[in-house]
Amino acid sequence: MKFPPFCPNQRCAYHRDPPKRQSWYCSAGTYYTAAFGTVHRFRCSHCRIYFSEQTFSIDYYSKRRISYKKLHTHLITTSSICDMARDFNVSTDVIINKLTRLARNGIVIHHLLQQEITLDEDLTADGFESYTVSQFFPCHINVLIGKQSQVVYWYDYVTLRRKGRMTVEQKQRREAYEKVYRADPKGIERSFRAGYEYLGHLICDGRRESVGLWTDEHPAYQRAKRNHLVFQALQEQGRVSHVSISSKLARTDRNPLFSVNYFDRQLRKDVAEHVRETVCFGRNVNCVMDRFSVYLVYHNLQKPFRESKGDMRTHAEVAGVDRTVVDRLLYGLYTRRMFASRVDLDEQYHRQWHRKYETPLKKNAEYLPKHVVISA
Repeated sequence: MKFPPFCPNQRCAYHRDPPKRQSWYCSAGTYYTAAFGTVHRFRCSHCRIYFSEQTFSIDYYSKRRISYKKLHTHLITTSSICDMARDFNVSTDVIINKLTRLARNGIVIHHLLQQEITLDEDLTADGFESYTVSQFFPCHINVLIGKQSQVVYWYDYVTLRRKGRMTVEQKQRREAYEKVYRADPKGIERSFRAGYEYLGHLICDGRRESVGLWTDEHPAYQRAKRNHLVFQALQEQGRVSHVSISSKLARTDRNPLFSVNYFDRQLRKDVAEHVRETVCFGRNVNCVMDRFSVYLVYHNLQKPFRESKGDMRTHAEVAGVDRTVVDRLLYGLYTRRMFASRVDLDEQYHRQWHRKYETPLKKNAEYLPKHVVISA
């Protein structure tokens, strides 16, 4: 690093708006580490704090180095955490730590991508069903996806109550679990209300006069839009129309829900914990969402739209984002440490950044490194 891009102190005036001149900081020597060699130190002329070039590295406060690009490739090709640990010759804790660092970059990148996209297509929405901790705690990862571009605009996580046929023993186990943790019975409804809120912003800032929203016939989707003032107002103005179709229709490219069906298939195929009837499953909701954020970077900004047909554009490019913007968003994905304090994260991303998703049956509080709290 030739010079620091900004002051890492979030209370400093040079944190979000550093001067273009390099006189806002001065060199403060070097120090040596076994992992990173000689590291240069600096001092801010405004707040007078010391920092180093390592402060801006994705491996800040880390003692082990691995290839994040290779780690990303492992994640999207159905490798489990144990597989990755064996390949890198490290512990599973190291892999989880590295994925968490990569996921925070993914959160910021997805937030910045949302600022770049101007809606110019219809949308589809659905909940990807999986489970975490146990099959007694199924979940929905709710997504809002472009009908033509298949780019993921918005997502959220909801823990559900186990449904379906159960034996007497299974019902007793569920009752015992629910004395410790009971899923919100209106979780999907609450989540989709937040999705409709985001949809309202998309439509108001978009190019189209009217937008169609396609979902299946899940009753929670209908309940969520009742008394939702923004969505109701947009419907009355003819800016949005909600179309519900049967989820039992053939999942072909002629199905109006093809984009969400396609994303569900790819996620279930590519990420080990979501493969059906697998021994690999998520143990922590926050870690599940970390891996989802990392996968989303690949899906939106790296994966070719239709490789078999020679269309090598990414899904974000099909949605109207220029290739130079895609390259800018991906710059430093595997090397830079991104600061949430330099962007205005939405409540959803703020919750994920601070690992505030509740994991069923988990007794201890989520561990959050001190440097994450300070930087956010």
